[in-house]
Amino acid sequence: MRNKKKKIIAYTNIIGDLLHYGHLELLKKANIKSDFHICGVISDKAAYDWESPLICNYKERSNVIKEIKYVDEIMEQKTIDPSENLEIIKNKYPNASILFFPMYQNWNLLPGAKIIKETTGDIIKTGYYKKLSRDNIRKAFVESSLLVYENKNKHNYEFNINATKAETLKNLSTLLKCSHIEKLLMFNIKEWNKSKNKILDKSYKTFGEIPVIVRSSSLSEDNLNNSLAGLYHSELNVDNSDKKTLEKAILKVKESYKKGKSNLYDQIIIQKQTDNILLSGVCFTRNLKNNSPYYVINYDDKSYETNTVTGGVAGDKVEIIRNMDISKIKTKWRSLIKAVREIEGILPKIALDIEFGINKKNEIIIFQVRPLAANSKYPKHNDDIIFKLHKQIINDYNEQIKSISKKVIFSDMGFWNPAELLGDRPSPLALSLFEEIITKDIWNSSLVSLGYSECDGSLLNKFGNKPYVNLDKTFETLSSATLNHKLKDKLKNFYYKKLQKHTEYHDKLEFEIILNSFNFNTDEMLLELYNNNFTNHEIALIRKSLIEITDNIFKNYKKIFNKDDASIAKLNTKDSKDKIFIHDFRENIKRITHNIKNIKKYGTPQFCRAARLAFIAKDLLKSFSDQYKKFKPEVEIILSNIKTISSDLQKEMYLCKKIKKGSKFLKKYGHLRPDTYNIMNKRYDEMNNLTASAKRICKIKNNNKISKDFKNTFNDFIKSSSLSLTYEDFIVFLNLSIAKREEYKFEYTKVLSNTLEIISEIGLSMGLSKEDMSYIDLNILGTLIDNKVDDSLAVEICKSTTESRKKIFSLTNQISLPSLLISKNDLNIVPNHAVSPNFITNKIIESNIVIIEKDINVNLSNKIVLIKNADPGYDWIFSHPINGLITLYGGVASHMAIRCAEFNMPAAIGCGNLLYNKIKSSKKIILDCKNKKISKII
Repeated sequence: MRNKKKKIIAYTNIIGDLLHYGHLELLKKANIKSDFHICGVISDKAAYDWESPLICNYKERSNVIKEIKYVDEIMEQKTIDPSENLEIIKNKYPNASILFFPMYQNWNLLPGAKIIKETTGDIIKTGYYKKLSRDNIRKAFVESSLLVYENKNKHNYEFNINATKAETLKNLSTLLKCSHIEKLLMFNIKEWNKSKNKILDKSYKTFGEIPVIVRSSSLSEDNLNNSLAGLYHSELNVDNSDKKTLEKAILKVKESYKKGKSNLYDQIIIQKQTDNILLSGVCFTRNLKNNSPYYVINYDDKSYETNTVTGGVAGDKVEIIRNMDISKIKTKWRSLIKAVREIEGILPKIALDIEFGINKKNEIIIFQVRPLAANSKYPKHNDDIIFKLHKQIINDYNEQIKSISKKVIFSDMGFWNPAELLGDRPSPLALSLFEEIITKDIWNSSLVSLGYSECDGSLLNKFGNKPYVNLDKTFETLSSATLNHKLKDKLKNFYYKKLQKHTEYHDKLEFEIILNSFNFNTDEMLLELYNNNFTNHEIALIRKSLIEITDNIFKNYKKIFNKDDASIAKLNTKDSKDKIFIHDFRENIKRITHNIKNIKKYGTPQFCRAARLAFIAKDLLKSFSDQYKKFKPEVEIILSNIKTISSDLQKEMYLCKKIKKGSKFLKKYGHLRPDTYNIMNKRYDEMNNLTASAKRICKIKNNNKISKDFKNTFNDFIKSSSLSLTYEDFIVFLNLSIAKREEYKFEYTKVLSNTLEIISEIGLSMGLSKEDMSYIDLNILGTLIDNKVDDSLAVEICKSTTESRKKIFSLTNQISLPSLLISKNDLNIVPNHAVSPNFITNKIIESNIVIIEKDINVNLSNKIVLIKNADPGYDWIFSHPINGLITLYGGVASHMAIRCAEFNMPAAIGCGNLLYNKIKSSKKIILDCKNKKISKII
């Protein structure tokens, strides 16, 4: 049929992933009512954003739909909005009327409606076939798989999930083939009171003179409601041949039952003490935090003890996706997972907490099997959806690696540290702002003027909803521009090898891995190159380039800051903050664009340069104390004397007896918000009771003089390195660079904070909350000012985007992703490369803190409690109405982690010294378990 003869064109649009009767009826009606029927098949990207996971890709879906007799032609529809395709059809068939059969009936204002009206066409709303909706089909398959699973296991041992710890071990001991349980003797308190001597004799008859362990098995332990993990006592390495020693150990366990609800039928276990242990730990068969389908293994392979993990001493961790083929699991974990799956077969559909040991013969010894009480809060499983999303992330990783055409390591803490600045899983809005104003191009262009290498493209790669720094680009840009490409590539390969050997350095790249400036440690680091096939000439070139780039900065830093000061001065004069409360979203979006353009021109390049100079200054000082440890106290004095905008803030806060709305203090500092890019966090001018005592916030200037020996030693090094400055020059450089870094950040975040307020206003005008707007990124906002998008359609787009992204974001959060991504294998078996807190729950709380060390007579009400150890001795704190818990030591399998999960208590377990001490110096913090961040307020 020729174009001019086509009077009526029908257009439908579908994803077509799970084709069913409802789809067929839609296509049939469109065919009947038209001369020619065109079906728009939604592209993979648009379909994924709207309704993931997908089963079939675009090619597969379009080929199926093309064969349906009711369809005359197919078109790829690249977005959920059909307007582009409808415009093409209108131009191709100018004399035809277009009938549009929309896919989504829940939209009151349909995209493309204007174009349809221009063709004298119509929108035909067909009935929605609920019986065979995508959700109903998915539900039917899930229920079917559960029935199959039940039938598969119907002949299994009928196991009593309410059995005690002792009964569980006894019952399992005769069933396990892939692991074993040490010989045990069990008795209850009533039996002990009646005939303790018989029990002591029986123990000797059972175990002889070998060491035993005496363990608790209370009726209140290890059930679906709570685990009481670590509450009761266990006595290790008990001399079974000495009745008095054994009796004493039993009485210790019996006495510990007074901590809970003691009962005459509470049991006690005597069991052979396992020896020759190489590795011990705990395996959760589902993620403790969110019930996602992972085997989470917390282990200790260093102490050769059996109770370090549950006591919070050790914290190594690995997470293995549950659907992984056993043959592809690393040898280290293969036998364990095989043993765990055997236990799961005996105890189907129960999340388990399994304590284990692995001996020198690679045998798996099971110490305990208990229901994972915390996971009873999650009755629904989304395993199939999670597995699909996980597969898509792996496919995305493969595609991105293919496009890069080289092996790359990705880090969430390398160089620009997105995990620190944005959180582990930032919102789409926060990430888009960070990318646009820093990591899209400013991250590199700002450093080229300092003598570093030029590098194209964005610094970040995203997998799932987690951003990573591309370390290939990091290594490239932090090399001197004077080095040739061959030598740069050789250096990059060296950095990769060193990082893979020392993964703990991935958040310390510029200190430990990359040669990026000249300092007191440089010559020592250059010695490593001799052992890695670098020639003397190459090393000399590298050393020379580092001296040149560092010396050039020392010579020109005042000019750099003078120029950047002038730019920063322009920044806030061009901010449109005073005009944000206009209920016109287009004007507000224009102001957002205006602000971001100015930040990129007058704010973040200047901040990036100042940050690099501040790093060079601190690195030089740190390296000096590394080489001359006797001067470390004087280095601390120098650092304590540096005055920044933060010092001013503390002083001015102290002078304010009460910070009132509209005060000078809030006019100056009111824009500050913990977690700079997070629209949901309150600014200072929105917080109540923003006060602190003088002792906590006043920075006392340390006037201790620096010794002549310090200065002379420093100057001797400078002279030997041919750097153009003295100790006195360096102190000026140090103070100025750090102060400028803080000042520039303070100024550009003022515009950024105001921009977030504009975005909040857009949401308010559309009936959307700040949380809703956190899912609307800059790209979506940009589409709203298109002339084809009227007010009503803009609201529909934002609401629909928010709704769909919230669902996919929540699901993607259940996928474990590593902090350091070295290869595809790290997406299946997720390692723990660094000391990072173990966050419990997804809550975000803001509270004062209280430190418990020696004095326990403190008020804990409504506070976040800080303790050093994740130890059962601190259980008393849960009798107080506390807001949260933070510990210095402890892992996800430690006592306090399990207790907090049971109580749904927000917590950060095992922060490590650096973060813990930072928190201790605060008065008020935000414990952001959702984004895995802890932010200081005051």
